[in-house]
Amino acid sequence: MDPKIQKLFDKSKHIVFLTGAGVSTASGIPDYRSKGGLYTQNKANNKPAEWYLSHDCLMNYPKTFYKFMKAKMYYPDAKPNAIHEAQAKLTREGRASIITQNVDNLYNKAHAKKDRLVEFHGNIYHCHCLKCGKSIPWQQYLKSPIHKEDGGQIRPNLVLYGEGMKYSSIIRALQMMREADLVVIVGTAMAVAPFNMLNQYKSPSAPVIMINEQKINRIPFVPHFTMLQMDATKFFKELHV
Repeated sequence: MDPKIQKLFDKSKHIVFLTGAGVSTASGIPDYRSKGGLYTQNKANNKPAEWYLSHDCLMNYPKTFYKFMKAKMYYPDAKPNAIHEAQAKLTREGRASIITQNVDNLYNKAHAKKDRLVEFHGNIYHCHCLKCGKSIPWQQYLKSPIHKEDGGQIRPNLVLYGEGMKYSSIIRALQMMREADLVVIVGTAMAVAPFNMLNQYKSPSAPVIMINEQKINRIPFVPHFTMLQMDATKFFKELHV
């Protein structure tokens, strides 16, 4: 571990982690856009892979949507890795907040503090019935997409392509960014809006570190940042928290 980086973590009072799918690959969950990722593996029927996670697919092709969700999105046996564990520990200590694009529930499994975690795109392990609005256990959803009490369609609580963001998630994320004295980006290329716009709300004095195996040359709204081109799991195993 670079002593300068460790010192930066040590002196920071409110670290904000901005995280994406690359955080969970070490837990056995594929990312989206890399070679062998979810989107590159699932192009069929002349439809872009993102379509399977769209509002259009959910509402107009519910059987196709359900088949994709059940086969490709759920990893109930996945366990948090060193990245989740270190970041979650810092939230429990009151020194960090996490804003994640991931919907895999692993930060909750790592016991991240609830009021310091924003699941920006939702959580597929929280489901509800579109007809009655009741919460439905995810285990029940994996058995059937139909609510047996009223015949309503069950859906997981994630933000699909073509849907708006949850207002409360945006407000909480912006507040975290305004209070950040260090921003650490892990497992995401910051290519998806509006997540990639969050950095414009941080203080100009808050440094930004990006940890990614692939070099990223540009981050929206961040003219200067420290690029650590390395395995994030290794980094967080070496980081003293």
